[in-house]
Amino acid sequence: MYGTAVVLDPTDCNSYLLFTVEAATEFAPRRAHYTRVRTNAAGNGTIDAPLGDVDPRVKNVQIISGRDNVAEGVYAVPKADESLESWVFIALRNQNQLRVFDVAASGVNEHATYQLTDFFPTQLAPNDGIFGFRMIYQEDGGNSGRMVLSVGRKDNLGRSPIGFQTFNRTTGTFAPGPATIISNGPEVEWTYGLAMSPDGTKLYYSDYYQASLFQYDFTSRQLNEIVTQTDSIRSGGLQNGPDGKIYWANVFDYRREEVAQTITHLAAINNPNGAGQDCDLEYNVAELPIENGTMLVGALPIFGSFPRQLKVDPLRIADCTAPGEAVATPGAGVGPFTYVWDNGETEDTARALVAGLHFVTVTSATGCTSTGQVLIESERVTPQVDITSEAAVSCGQATAGFMSLFSSGFEDGLAYNFSYVSPEGVRNSLSLTATENTLSTPLLSLGLYDQLSITAPDGCPFDLPSNFLLEGSGVETGLQAPVITLEGTLCPDSLVTLLAVGAPGVTYEWQLPGGGTLMEDRISSITLTGAGEELYAVIARQDTCVSDTSFFTLRTPDAFSFPTIDTTSCTDEFTLTIPQPEDFLSWEDGLGIPSREFDSSGVYTYFATSPTGCPAAGIVDFTLAPSLDINLPDSILAQFCEFVRLNPLLPRDRDLIVRWQLGGATTFGLDFGFLAVRDTVVNLTVEDIEFGCQVGTQVLINVPTLRDIYVPNAFSPNGDGVNDGFTLYHKTGATVIAQLDIFDRWGGQVVHLENIPVNQPSLGWDGKVDDAASGISVFVYRAVIRFQDGTQEIITGDVMLMR
Repeated sequence: MYGTAVVLDPTDCNSYLLFTVEAATEFAPRRAHYTRVRTNAAGNGTIDAPLGDVDPRVKNVQIISGRDNVAEGVYAVPKADESLESWVFIALRNQNQLRVFDVAASGVNEHATYQLTDFFPTQLAPNDGIFGFRMIYQEDGGNSGRMVLSVGRKDNLGRSPIGFQTFNRTTGTFAPGPATIISNGPEVEWTYGLAMSPDGTKLYYSDYYQASLFQYDFTSRQLNEIVTQTDSIRSGGLQNGPDGKIYWANVFDYRREEVAQTITHLAAINNPNGAGQDCDLEYNVAELPIENGTMLVGALPIFGSFPRQLKVDPLRIADCTAPGEAVATPGAGVGPFTYVWDNGETEDTARALVAGLHFVTVTSATGCTSTGQVLIESERVTPQVDITSEAAVSCGQATAGFMSLFSSGFEDGLAYNFSYVSPEGVRNSLSLTATENTLSTPLLSLGLYDQLSITAPDGCPFDLPSNFLLEGSGVETGLQAPVITLEGTLCPDSLVTLLAVGAPGVTYEWQLPGGGTLMEDRISSITLTGAGEELYAVIARQDTCVSDTSFFTLRTPDAFSFPTIDTTSCTDEFTLTIPQPEDFLSWEDGLGIPSREFDSSGVYTYFATSPTGCPAAGIVDFTLAPSLDINLPDSILAQFCEFVRLNPLLPRDRDLIVRWQLGGATTFGLDFGFLAVRDTVVNLTVEDIEFGCQVGTQVLINVPTLRDIYVPNAFSPNGDGVNDGFTLYHKTGATVIAQLDIFDRWGGQVVHLENIPVNQPSLGWDGKVDDAASGISVFVYRAVIRFQDGTQEIITGDVMLMR
């Protein structure tokens, strides 16, 4: 076989279709076939009895007519949708054609035919026979991508072009026009292998005769010679490996088959995404078994045209607060899809997965099933907590103490919940912030603390002893000074409370800023008025013991206002979202969302939370720029060589920049005129300097052309002055015959003329072949007509020479 491609069978979940092209050892014309292989047929996985077997009902089905000679190579790509359907490409040797076949549920049918000269109009002649054709496709992320097209080898061993053109996988069609040429130089004689870098920016191709490897960079449009081997006769194919490398059958001796060297190794391109020599070509990286008797490695097989497969992704780990989650995304197939997870869930997203490996089976509407797996990470393990204590001895006796709880799992700055049952039998909990992996309690009464637990902010518990005895041994510290905390927000005109927290059983005495004392644990409803600060002090008393004094300075922040937002819009409807929308409160008119539509100029006030946490006002000064209207038609019909003037109705009292663009030229001015000789597009851009607004439009200029060509079907070069010469006629005469070729009925060229005027038979063909008058016969002509607007048209037909 001289080419293979494998695609999914659109009609059967358990089958694929194998497309093959007959080798050059077969008698011409060589044909293309496909065969269905059923993967669920009997087999034991060995070479003699592989898994699956050929379906005898669909075996060697011919898809190319018996009179057509198939070229070396076959290629396939999946369609853009998620079905099981594909496109298959096969080239013909002598017809210079590329045929596209639609592999669908309805069968394998010819979809489109392209002439290779459409892709390579100057690099490939219609009568250039081709031996092989290579293709490779790179998706652009949508429904189309870059298809590389390569004439594998011409029959005359001339230069073989390589280029690329856009291919739409939804419609199965190429973009019109010639391909972008990659190479048509002397280094291309027989392209034997094509491969694309994983990132899609580099193309690699190997040449069989030159024993060379080249790289083409699609970004820089640079062609780089990687290597041309001097110690080998031939070079083989390229194939992308699952490890991200590209493998190359780089060397074998093909002078005579009976003395051909056995291939023992493959070379590898280790970094295919690298430019030039950075691709890192390395020889002898993969060893081939000698016992297999490998003598030739040609175009390594293109195996598979498969859409994306079932994908299963984790969404959430299974932690202390909730189970894990994962989502299944179907691959190829027809929806709707059904889902069965190993825990019994039946939606595409499973939301109750415990830690570990999970499986999901997805079934399409046509009954095709696929299975995927996902690993749900387990919850984090919290290290053990160690507890130490220190008693506080005050006024001669130990009445309370502290607990220190240490764990490497405590993160500094995070608050943890410490819960316990006190010696008095009361359940209590404290919020303790970690410092140096340690939680420190306030003063606690002495005794046995039971049912201890510590919970992290994410709800995960820590491992610690179930109880702890807080004993009365320790150092004398005196009565602990109370800690003053603030309840409320420091904002102008707000109310706050100061709270004193000390040892159990103490009383508090506050010293107020204006004089006087307060015997409470808190000072409530302090009103913050004006900027400034006030000093508060408090002590704790217990029996005869008095603590040190604690101080708290209460500072009222200055009033805050947000900077004015000054903005201008060029459109009638403009939506603005204030900065930091998460801090937004409301607009002055009561609108409660941070985004607002503006349709008229004005000053708008909004309220939001300031960086200090207080409500503050801000202003939006909005200006709606005057509109700019361009009154020009979408298209204008002009006669050939007619002077066209475009004059938009623009306001004269505004400072405007008016820019006209025609072709590659740019002109400035309120109007624009030019001579119409062909269809063209004029682009106009108007910019308002004061407001920075810009509008644009384009006008299509249609210029009809006269292309009525008359070609006589007979002439009589007998010297009677009537119809003595053969030429083409045009009613205006404003054309030139760029090329006129005459062929006899055997296809031999007898006349070639260039750049002759129309309507003048005396300058056309005079009926002579090799300076001798030809007898009565039918000849075939091919004429290239160049019109006045520079376009060309090819006309072919036959003409009778009479005497």
